[in-house]
Amino acid sequence: RGSLQQKAGLEVTLPKDGTIWFQDHPVTVEALVQEAAAEAVKDPGRTVTVRADKEISYGRVMGILGELKRAGLKDFSLSVSAGENHGKI
Repeated sequence: RGSLQQKAGLEVTLPKDGTIWFQDHPVTVEALVQEAAAEAVKDPGRTVTVRADKEISYGRVMGILGELKRAGLKDFSLSVSAGENHGKI
């Protein structure tokens, strides 16, 4: 059995400044796909929580979800926020 820590979900944060954060660091779309693909190889069943600021367009969020799917991840949780900090809950 894997440890709970290993099964911890992945987080993508889309703040209103237009950046993309994966876990706790900013990434480009290309780096997001590479890092997400590496995580998908380790454990394709991990849940990805996508936290998007309410000002981010639906199309942008769907585009990021599409990139994550392309990277091999399949399980998503979407959370819309009113201006939270990068990588913070």
